[in-house]
Amino acid sequence: MHGGTCTDGVNSYTCACVLGYTGSSCETDIDECASNPCMNGGSCADEVNYFTCACVNGSIGTLCGTTECGDGTVCHNGGACTNPGPCDCVTGFNGTMCETNIDDCSTTPCMNGGVCVDEVNSFTCNCAAGYKGDTCQTVLCDLSNCQNGGTCTPFGHPCNCPPGFTGDLCENGKLCHVFING
Repeated sequence: MHGGTCTDGVNSYTCACVLGYTGSSCETDIDECASNPCMNGGSCADEVNYFTCACVNGSIGTLCGTTECGDGTVCHNGGACTNPGPCDCVTGFNGTMCETNIDDCSTTPCMNGGVCVDEVNSFTCNCAAGYKGDTCQTVLCDLSNCQNGGTCTPFGHPCNCPPGFTGDLCENGKLCHVFING
């Protein structure tokens, strides 16, 4: 449907959807307004693979994120006009016109070689191999933690367990000893 390309399989099919559609048969129009992208009370109109914002109360811009104040001041990024003086910025921005995204990575929050990606009033860490967590604080596997001959794996399950053992650290299981009476 909607321009997608479907491939027949054995008792099944798969479809590659064009941008803006999703679903097993490309039947669903993705709602680009679901994340509420319009700022300052602007209303969102969903289209196929894009959206438009209708701005109100002096807001302008693609996302209605800029407000023109009566005194000639322009507030950006959802900032509100104050009279007189600089704009009242939403959390995550500063500057007299709210033009600057505060760098949430400036405190170097990512640990163990993780790379910080600044966002608005937050950050994410892209962790190095072998680490996970919001700030890459968790070691996926430390060879000294693996028990019963387990070895580290770089991703997923912390330890690769030998036959007969299970658990994150290969801590579950028993070795059987067979004695032959002779």
